[in-house]
Amino acid sequence: MKTISVFRLVFGILIFGLGLCAQAVEIKLYTSRFEVAQDGSATVTVNVSLTGVQGPGRLLLPVGSPGLDDFKIIESPTDIQLTPLPKKSQSLVEVNFGEKASGNQAIKFSYKAVGFMEKAKAAEGKKIDIPTNNSLVKHSLINTQENTIESYQAEVILPDHVRVQLIREQLPKPKKTDVLPRVRLDGFTVSEGSEQVARQGAQLQMSQMKQGIGPRWSLKP
Repeated sequence: MKTISVFRLVFGILIFGLGLCAQAVEIKLYTSRFEVAQDGSATVTVNVSLTGVQGPGRLLLPVGSPGLDDFKIIESPTDIQLTPLPKKSQSLVEVNFGEKASGNQAIKFSYKAVGFMEKAKAAEGKKIDIPTNNSLVKHSLINTQENTIESYQAEVILPDHVRVQLIREQLPKPKKTDVLPRVRLDGFTVSEGSEQVARQGAQLQMSQMKQGIGPRWSLKP
């Protein structure tokens, strides 16, 4: 019985220590870039800047998409492992810090979001205020973890010859103290082979995303 009690104590201390490590990590900057294709899917590139890393430990990073098709690691230090955790609503990426991981770190990955731009449809039991033959772009990201996201930025880049006609929703509403609007229309330059081409789209920015908080926005192309 004593052996079991000691094992439980040691195991509990280990788990508690890993939890402290994850909570100590600060998400300084989180950016998502959605490059939308003609079929409505989007190639999403995510960049995350972390501070206060001290391995070993684990961080669960919320991703505002259901599913993580074609998940690819673009940049990650050798002592940090990234594992996609697809979900039906909002997926996660598990970030595991090895013993040598410390200080400031940057990770970068990409995935495919299917149906990112699709025909408008009403939710069950609700009406919709635009024709169903119109397309909509929707995105939301809720911070489900204890680690505050200090700055979140998202870019939506639409296909060739497609423009944003209306910002239908941008939540939470901007505060009077905000320097920039929550969502603003913008132009982008993207690479297509050896050429640089112009595209239209929109940008979103939000700061101090604590647990249970996050942006929700929709655009009508």
